[in-house]
Amino acid sequence: MSIRQTLSNLEDSIAEIINFKEETDDRYRSTPNILTALAEFHEHKLSALISNLEKIEEELIEYVEEKEIDPA
Repeated sequence: MSIRQTLSNLEDSIAEIINFKEETDDRYRSTPNILTALAEFHEHKLSALISNLEKIEEELIEYVEEKEIDPA
Protein backbone atom coordinates (compact mmCIF):
# COMPACT_ATOMS: atom_id res chain seq x y z
CA MET A 1 0.00 0.00 0.00
CA SER A 2 1.36 3.40 -0.92
CA ILE A 3 1.75 6.22 1.56
CA ARG A 4 -0.91 8.19 -0.32
CA GLN A 5 -3.38 5.31 -0.05
CA THR A 6 -2.57 4.86 3.62
CA LEU A 7 -3.13 8.58 4.26
CA SER A 8 -6.39 8.39 2.35
CA ASN A 9 -7.47 5.48 4.54
CA LEU A 10 -6.51 7.51 7.60
CA GLU A 11 -8.64 10.42 6.40
CA ASP A 12 -11.55 8.02 5.88
CA SER A 13 -11.12 6.66 9.40
CA ILE A 14 -11.09 10.14 10.89
CA ALA A 15 -14.21 11.08 8.93
CA GLU A 16 -15.90 7.90 10.14
CA ILE A 17 -15.05 8.74 13.75
CA ILE A 18 -16.41 12.27 13.37
CA ASN A 19 -19.61 11.01 11.76
CA PHE A 20 -20.07 8.36 14.44
CA LYS A 21 -19.63 10.96 17.18
CA GLU A 22 -22.12 13.34 15.59
CA GLU A 23 -24.68 10.57 15.07
CA THR A 24 -24.44 9.30 18.62
CA ASP A 25 -23.96 12.48 20.67
CA ASP A 26 -27.67 12.78 21.51
CA ARG A 27 -28.00 9.10 22.39
CA TYR A 28 -24.93 9.23 24.64
CA ARG A 29 -26.13 12.37 26.41
CA SER A 30 -29.09 10.35 27.63
CA THR A 31 -26.99 7.30 28.51
CA PRO A 32 -26.77 6.92 32.28
CA ASN A 33 -23.31 5.42 32.10
CA ILE A 34 -21.21 7.70 29.92
CA LEU A 35 -18.10 5.61 30.59
CA THR A 36 -19.75 2.62 28.92
CA ALA A 37 -20.65 4.79 25.95
CA LEU A 38 -17.11 6.12 25.66
CA ALA A 39 -15.63 2.64 25.90
CA GLU A 40 -17.91 1.50 23.09
CA PHE A 41 -16.89 4.47 20.97
CA HIS A 42 -13.18 3.81 21.47
CA GLU A 43 -13.47 0.08 20.89
CA HIS A 44 -15.35 0.32 17.61
CA LYS A 45 -13.90 3.40 15.98
CA LEU A 46 -10.47 4.30 17.31
CA SER A 47 -9.00 0.88 16.58
CA ALA A 48 -9.25 1.67 12.86
CA LEU A 49 -7.39 4.93 13.40
CA ILE A 50 -4.63 3.20 15.37
CA SER A 51 -4.28 0.57 12.67
CA ASN A 52 -3.91 3.21 9.98
CA LEU A 53 -1.35 5.13 12.03
CA GLU A 54 0.68 1.94 12.41
CA LYS A 55 0.54 1.41 8.64
CA ILE A 56 1.71 4.99 8.06
CA GLU A 57 4.60 4.44 10.44
CA GLU A 58 5.62 1.27 8.57
CA GLU A 59 5.33 3.01 5.20
CA LEU A 60 7.40 5.97 6.37
CA ILE A 61 10.10 3.71 7.81
CA GLU A 62 10.28 1.80 4.52
CA TYR A 63 10.39 5.05 2.56
CA VAL A 64 13.17 6.49 4.72
CA GLU A 65 15.20 3.29 4.45
CA GLU A 66 14.63 3.05 0.69
CA LYS A 67 15.66 6.65 0.08
CA GLU A 68 18.48 6.44 2.64
CA ILE A 69 17.19 9.55 4.38
CA ASP A 70 18.56 10.48 7.79
CA PRO A 71 15.43 10.28 10.00
CA ALA A 72 16.87 12.87 12.38
